[in-house]
Amino acid sequence: MVAKYPVDIGDQEGIVDAVNYLMSGPAGLGQNFQGFSAYDPAYIRPSGRQPWSLPSDTTLDPSFYLSIPISNITIVGGNPSSLITVTFTTPFADAPFQFGDKVDMSNVVETGSDTSYNQTTWQVYDCTTTDVTLGYSGSFPIITWNTYVSGGDIGRDFLNYPTDTDCNARVTVLGPTDQVFVSAQLDLSWEYDCITPIDYSVTVLITRGVGFPNTTPGSNDFLFGDFVTISEKTFNRTASSGPNTDSLEAVFTTVLDGPNLPFNYYWYILTVKFNIPGTISSDSNFSISGTIDPITATFVGPGINGITGAGVGLTVDVDLDSAITSTYNDTNTTITVTTPGSNYAIGDQSFINGSSLGGTDPTNNMLLTFTSVGPPYSLTIGKATTGLRSLTAQVIKQ
Repeated sequence: MVAKYPVDIGDQEGIVDAVNYLMSGPAGLGQNFQGFSAYDPAYIRPSGRQPWSLPSDTTLDPSFYLSIPISNITIVGGNPSSLITVTFTTPFADAPFQFGDKVDMSNVVETGSDTSYNQTTWQVYDCTTTDVTLGYSGSFPIITWNTYVSGGDIGRDFLNYPTDTDCNARVTVLGPTDQVFVSAQLDLSWEYDCITPIDYSVTVLITRGVGFPNTTPGSNDFLFGDFVTISEKTFNRTASSGPNTDSLEAVFTTVLDGPNLPFNYYWYILTVKFNIPGTISSDSNFSISGTIDPITATFVGPGINGITGAGVGLTVDVDLDSAITSTYNDTNTTITVTTPGSNYAIGDQSFINGSSLGGTDPTNNMLLTFTSVGPPYSLTIGKATTGLRSLTAQVIKQ
């Protein structure tokens, strides 16, 4: 309950309420206040684990997109194994990765029918100036690997991926009438390299996660999950060709989360995402929808027609199950990407003519909605530097 104002001289209850409210938190806004602020320049660290920032004099490379040629892969302790060691083609002056970094591997030439090295779920176990030791999928299971032949690249792809900053705060909501007032500011600059001028965007978000106790023996911290977006601002940009820099200022002044938040411990984080067009390499990059009227033919090789966005060049092969009778889905439709195209963005849509699939246009058109994109990109992001930045979260009692 908000304290009475102004307070009458003889209103003892009003005076007590006012004093309690004043003592309850900064500016009398609540019993729970947390925040972070800094002005010294720091790099955003594109990683799935803390710390989320690196000092400006760091020896690590904090580029959002990083591709390093490799010359060899050895299996630690013999095959099968939970760890492999990857040798860089050219040694570095300083180790480019650190423990826990998420990295990708691609373009490896290999033989065998066991597990491929070309995966996006590697985590760094150890790194030197000449090589990096990796485990698979975070839990480091014992796996039988293919035989390395030659080539390959290892690196980082955090484009189109939400990356947390060091601006964060944790608060406890105690009842359904509580609201959390969140404010934030971020001055951000970044390097990019562009082949040809393209449009892209940068989104700054306030996200909220739910905490639950960590059951690891000896741990007194919380784990967090179920992150959702509370507020976001998207900044549309047009890139110039060649290496360049850009910057923005994002300010969130009146973000109210709640009421009717369940009692819990919440974590608010200021997050950045660079939305960069790329290629469509497999059917995992899009979702399928459309209506069959019915279609019983099996057709292979229709072209792609654009609806939204600037993407060009994608071609696919389509196999339809002859028994499908209602809608296209992952079970009755097999789509193989034959040419990945370029300049596709998440959320873009394309379609395949229903007449190419044995039906009619547009009744039986198959709609492809792009849910992710991948390299090669027309633009890559290097180092992103934060300047003045802050986030505060205050629980307001109603």
